[in-house]
Amino acid sequence: MKRRYLLGLALASTSGFGLLPAISAAQQKTLKEQLVGTWIMTSNVNTAASGAKSDVWGHNPKGRK
Repeated sequence: MKRRYLLGLALASTSGFGLLPAISAAQQKTLKEQLVGTWIMTSNVNTAASGAKSDVWGHNPKGRK
């Protein structure tokens, strides 16, 4: 009787651990879902071929003016 119990417990735990990767993979969000939301522009720097850098919207952009 004790052997059956242990065998059943081992089988249930093994099959449960086998399903964990499938469950976690199903819960991952796509890149599009991760990027959706409100964004704040912190900088917009252009680099010329000569290596010179320029801030397109100034040093500290604040959005629409």
